[in-house]
Amino acid sequence: MSGAIPKLRFPEFAGEWRLTKAGSVYEFRNGLNFTRDMTGEEVRILGVSEFQRNEYFDDVESLPTVHISEKLTDRDVLQENDLLFVRSNGNKALIGRCLHIGRMQAVASFSGFTIRGRRTSKSVDSIFGGRLFRGPKFRRYLDEMGGGTNISNLSQAILSDFTVALPTLPEQQKIASFLGAVDGKISGLRRKEAALTRFKAGLMQKLFSQKIRFTREDGSAFPDWEEKRLGAVFVERAQRGDILAELLSVTMNKGVVRAAEIDRTDGASADLSNYKSVRAGDIAYNSMRMWQGASGVSKYNGIVSPAYTVIYATSPQVMDFWGYYFKLPSVIFLFERSSQGLTSDTWNLKYPALASIRLAVPCIDEQRKIADAILAIDDKIAAVRSQTSRMEAFKKGLLQQMFV
Repeated sequence: MSGAIPKLRFPEFAGEWRLTKAGSVYEFRNGLNFTRDMTGEEVRILGVSEFQRNEYFDDVESLPTVHISEKLTDRDVLQENDLLFVRSNGNKALIGRCLHIGRMQAVASFSGFTIRGRRTSKSVDSIFGGRLFRGPKFRRYLDEMGGGTNISNLSQAILSDFTVALPTLPEQQKIASFLGAVDGKISGLRRKEAALTRFKAGLMQKLFSQKIRFTREDGSAFPDWEEKRLGAVFVERAQRGDILAELLSVTMNKGVVRAAEIDRTDGASADLSNYKSVRAGDIAYNSMRMWQGASGVSKYNGIVSPAYTVIYATSPQVMDFWGYYFKLPSVIFLFERSSQGLTSDTWNLKYPALASIRLAVPCIDEQRKIADAILAIDDKIAAVRSQTSRMEAFKKGLLQQMFV
């Protein structure tokens, strides 16, 4: 095969990259098939579930064990620097995903829904090789094999026939090291976001349980919280909305959003005459998912599906405070307990049931301090998330230009 040259390259390297088939530098093997009633040798098995959240795996102690009827061979045992691919799965987007195997502290094998790749040539750096199979070129190749859609089943033959471009070993190692540093930065940002998210959850728990209390500017205490029925704070906004108004949707994690932002087409062909009016500052919630936290304070005027309930405050309230309060696990538990229906598939929380729930409520000035404290953390989380997105976009650009 003739060679090729990447668009982006370290200046000390020159010359074409060598093109070859993956099957000339890797040996591929299907995983073990087993049933739960088998008896025989016990072995730890790495399955498809580990691909959901990892690109690298070495936590052998976390793997489940099964019994296999045949004796395990060396080719069935995972080794450091092996690559493992999803061969078959109900979620087609997972098929072809590649996992790099790290140092294994105990014997482990791999399930029949996966294919193991093992280097047969020292001309491939193990980390660089893993990058080849996680890059955009490999995904495009799989799409071509699937006729333009997600491939239905991966095979050893498909993997072997994939064309890889290989520079010299020193160049492979430098690329792998550089991208590893980028991955390290992204991992660090994700850990920072996770730490901030945990801190936010802990702070909310302490603030709403009154284990931490704010004081006035002069240092004096705020009044005691007063227990109130939610029906004494909020009433239902039941009027129908303008069919030309913006269509809104309620999500579990982002609250009330513009439907166009999440590609919702609920109202594209629906009769909008029954849709409910929402005004900025209202709380809208999914009546059948309130027990899962599907609520939010709307920033927009618009309309929502009749499946939602819309409420608004009858007296001055800090709505961000209430938005956070309604996300508190202990409050979501109250929503679950007050929901009506025989099974979780039919549970719903209409306004009359919501109105009967009682919560401790602080004065409006303390509401503002609580909301401001949590909003400040949310701003930090958003800033870190934005950094992560930029780094991921940077990495994507590198992968497209540093490989052939």
